[in-house]
Amino acid sequence: MDAGPLATLVGVEMTAIAQAGDLQAKADVVVVAEGVLASGVEVQSTQGPGISVEAPSSRIRLEERLAVFEGGVKAMRGDLQISCDRLEVRTDEDSTVITATATGSVVLQSGEWRASGEVAALDLRSETVSLSGHARLAQGGNRMEGDRIHMDFQGKEVDCQGCRIVVQEASP
Repeated sequence: MDAGPLATLVGVEMTAIAQAGDLQAKADVVVVAEGVLASGVEVQSTQGPGISVEAPSSRIRLEERLAVFEGGVKAMRGDLQISCDRLEVRTDEDSTVITATATGSVVLQSGEWRASGEVAALDLRSETVSLSGHARLAQGGNRMEGDRIHMDFQGKEVDCQGCRIVVQEASP
């Protein structure tokens, strides 16, 4: 069933504030069609860490606590950079960003590591990510490929299923 948008806003340099919390969406360009669609959207929570997102298209469902971004999505959370075709961001009842699911040509980068796959499920509370669909992780000359890779955002703890690992020898 289509719940429809809680707000319909059109304008330049606008701010939409969710009815059920502190979730804010800011946009430079807004077009209305089945929700709030925008370009250059920033989804932040005043209750905890958020995600800054740039996307040609977005749909924000305030009642469902869901924001969907599509089309060459670029996102940031601290030093974690995310690029993908589609990103779904969910918040809890306190408007804290809790999960993000990236799909389609997903690339994640933080510090020295770079990961890629077709799907990345990020849990922002535990600061972990699960990659699937040609999952790959690289750090320096070391590479890991597998069916599924689960890791923390710092890349200090990694679990891999169906894994192949290439470790580069240290130079003398």
